[in-house]
Amino acid sequence: MGGAQHVQPSYRTQLARMRCRVAGAAVRRAVGTRNGGAVMRLHDIACAAGLTPYEWSGSYCGRTPAATAERLTDGKTHYYSASTRRFHGASVSKLRVIADGMALAAIERVSLDMNHTRKGYRVVIHDLTGTVINDRLGLDPAHKGLAAAQRDFEAQCEKHSDGAAILREAIANETRTHKRALDALITAAQKLREGEAL
Repeated sequence: MGGAQHVQPSYRTQLARMRCRVAGAAVRRAVGTRNGGAVMRLHDIACAAGLTPYEWSGSYCGRTPAATAERLTDGKTHYYSASTRRFHGASVSKLRVIADGMALAAIERVSLDMNHTRKGYRVVIHDLTGTVINDRLGLDPAHKGLAAAQRDFEAQCEKHSDGAAILREAIANETRTHKRALDALITAAQKLREGEAL
C-alpha cells in the first residue's frame, strides 16, 4: 500500500506522445538512415519538451492547402482555422514542412481591406508552438502577385532552415510562458495563505 502510485497521463499527454511516435516513424521512412539520426534526435528532443514536430507526406488533406494547414497546426494555433480564415478573407496558396519538421511555411492570400476587395500574398512561418517566427509582411507591403510571393517563400525557407535553432527558441519561449504561469500561481497561493483573497 505504501508504494508510489501510478498516475495515468492526461489525454493531451497521451495524444502528444502518439503524435510524436507517428511523426518519428514518418521521418524514419522519409530520411532513411543517412541523416535520419540527427533528425530523429531533434524529433526526440521536441517530443520530450511536449512539442509535436510537423509531419506531412506532401499530399493535401481535404484536397486543399488550407485544410492541411489547419490539421498540421491543430492544438498549436488557430491561425489557419476556418473561422479565422473567413474573418480575415484569407486562404493558403502553398505549404511546406521545413527545418527537419521544426517549422511550417506557408504562402497565404490575404485581404488588403475590410471589404475583401483587394488581395495580396505574404509568407508565414510557424515554429512548433504555432508562433510566427519570420518577419511577416504587413498588409500594405504584401506581394501583389504569387510569383513574387513564391520567390520570398523560397528565401524565407532557406533563412529558417536550421531546425535546431528553431527548436531551441521554441523551447525557450515555452519556458518563459510556463514560468509566467507558474509565477502567477505562486502569487495566488501566497495571497490565499495571507488571507488577502478572502
